[in-house]
Amino acid sequence: MGVQRAAGCTAGAHTPCDMRRRIVMAKQIVSVQFESRYRPGEYGGCEYSYFVADGINLKVGDIVKVTTRNGEGYARVSRVGLRESQIDERVMPFMRTIESGPVEQQ
Repeated sequence: MGVQRAAGCTAGAHTPCDMRRRIVMAKQIVSVQFESRYRPGEYGGCEYSYFVADGINLKVGDIVKVTTRNGEGYARVSRVGLRESQIDERVMPFMRTIESGPVEQQ
């Protein structure tokens, strides 16, 4: 199997053409903590990593709507600017994407 290249790219593997493609494909990654089921408005526990859709800017403390395996919920952004190298490669295929910006706190 060869390296897949962007359309029109004739350069070999790990050349500037491949690097440009990797940069374009990179997405912002954040960690979030979910809202407590028992204490609405409180966030904590384990951190979970999510991709962030293009054009959405998040900062630590923002409350966002997230999709989980159990449906939708709310979470607080706990870290921003994570690199793919900081995420376990076994988790990457299962990561979901935050599709909308921060919601107003109630």
